[in-house]
Amino acid sequence: MADPTIEEVDEFIAGYKTLSGFLPEFDQTYGWDWVTRWGILDVRGRQNAELVFTINAALTHPTICCIYRKRLIYRVDIVPMDEIKHNEFGALAVGLPAVVQGPHAHPWPEHRDFVRQNGFGELPFRKPVDIADVQFIRALEVASTDLNIHVEPSQRECEPPKQAALFADRNGL
Repeated sequence: MADPTIEEVDEFIAGYKTLSGFLPEFDQTYGWDWVTRWGILDVRGRQNAELVFTINAALTHPTICCIYRKRLIYRVDIVPMDEIKHNEFGALAVGLPAVVQGPHAHPWPEHRDFVRQNGFGELPFRKPVDIADVQFIRALEVASTDLNIHVEPSQRECEPPKQAALFADRNGL
């Protein structure tokens, strides 16, 4: 399957989408990351994309990625407010700050030209996001807004696996 075009990704993001059912169970791969994949359905009911929820082995950095036709097009990282990341120089050209502190997204609009020039695979630019706490539901809210995904109220139960004990007393929750 050939890579999607920039215009196909634009159309996908602009189009109406829903999530397929409920968040599947998390699996722990090779004793490290906890991962689950949640299908995204377009207006015709086709699944060409998915949200991939990942929690690192240290259980401190949850991430939601959007994979469209097997290519990364979006990511939101939930990191502590005191974590500082430096953007690459090209981020300034698309209006993003040189330094990002705390939770951030790697949004498609700011990466269109980067992907056009470099191909799919990397989203190096970070955009700060306003997440008040470190819950997956906050990341899902950011991702669904950025990606134009309709999330049913019953689908908002998207907590990490109980056996992971994620964030238990670590972040003051």
